[in-house]
Amino acid sequence: MPRRLKVAIALEATAGGTRKHVRELALGLDKKRFDVHLILSFWRSDEMRVDLPTLRAHGVAVHTVRIQRRIDPVADLRALARLARLFRRERFDVVHTQSSKAGFMGRLAARRAGVGRVVHTPHVWPFQWTRQPMRGAFLALEKLAARWCERLVCVGREQREIGLARRVASPERLVVIENGVDVTPPPAKSARDEIRRELGVGDDEIAVGMVARLEPQKGVGRFIDAAAALARDHPAARFFLVGDGRLRRRTEARAAGHGLGGQRLSFLGHREDAARLYAGFDVFVLSSLYEGLPYVILEAMAAGLPVVATDVTGTREVVEDGVTGTLVPMGDASAIARGIAPYLADADLRAATGRRARERVQERFTMKRFIELHEKLYTTGNV
Repeated sequence: MPRRLKVAIALEATAGGTRKHVRELALGLDKKRFDVHLILSFWRSDEMRVDLPTLRAHGVAVHTVRIQRRIDPVADLRALARLARLFRRERFDVVHTQSSKAGFMGRLAARRAGVGRVVHTPHVWPFQWTRQPMRGAFLALEKLAARWCERLVCVGREQREIGLARRVASPERLVVIENGVDVTPPPAKSARDEIRRELGVGDDEIAVGMVARLEPQKGVGRFIDAAAALARDHPAARFFLVGDGRLRRRTEARAAGHGLGGQRLSFLGHREDAARLYAGFDVFVLSSLYEGLPYVILEAMAAGLPVVATDVTGTREVVEDGVTGTLVPMGDASAIARGIAPYLADADLRAATGRRARERVQERFTMKRFIELHEKLYTTGNV
């Protein structure tokens, strides 16, 4: 029997979409062919701790290294040394770094440790969301770190185009493996009814949901403003915001300022079972300012929901305007409200759009494809 490839996947930002990406990758890799190790930091977020029993039960080894988001020379050098020692001791065949901070430090440590194959997934280019002068600095650092890895794995085609335009790396080193989700059979009516009872949604009401961390990136204030505009003219509409974060209190205050009480807008907080709630929604919304390729949209579309989302990188790769949902200008609450309104008024439109959304995910964004391409990357160095 051939020796299993020893693969280390390193992540610092253990929350949101990056958490799901790494968890599903670690669980999905064929354990007969790959000895999978995760290198995680819980300094920034400990959400992924709940995944550890499942990961270990599936044969995934977990190592912790304290990596913090802010720049701290002493702490960063300590983490760099810890990573390099870990890489030398474990003799990994492949090191796959994820996101910005672990991506830079992990690639440098792997280079120092002499790891044979190093690949990196940025999720979102760090220079996409920073302002000058830091934008130029992050771009320079990304170009430097790109020299320390064999492939840069973009989660979407637009992300690759941005990398090419900014000359982060040569075309052959920028590859695409799009995020994927499991596409299960549509939920039974009984499951939908159960969730709607749990959410307090009546038979004649229309549930509009958004799942997002309550952080500046997600533009949640614009969703609140859109809900307030729609609530006046659509008494059957109910709005749900699933997620938590730094902007929780500010977002709740914004809703209260609009007079949106619990009967019209419900804050459900962080839910480990968020994907289960899609079966009870009728429309899905994402008001992000920037994205890589958002899992929540893939999950909503796989559940057969029409999606109203801001027209930003990554999102527009998934949502085809007028076919699988509606794209609206970023930062425009009125446009979000106008995008949602037709779905509130037309059940047939919701059903037809949701059906096409589900078909699009089945055709292009499956978990099976996501895993197979990573396995090919690890074994051959390309996709």
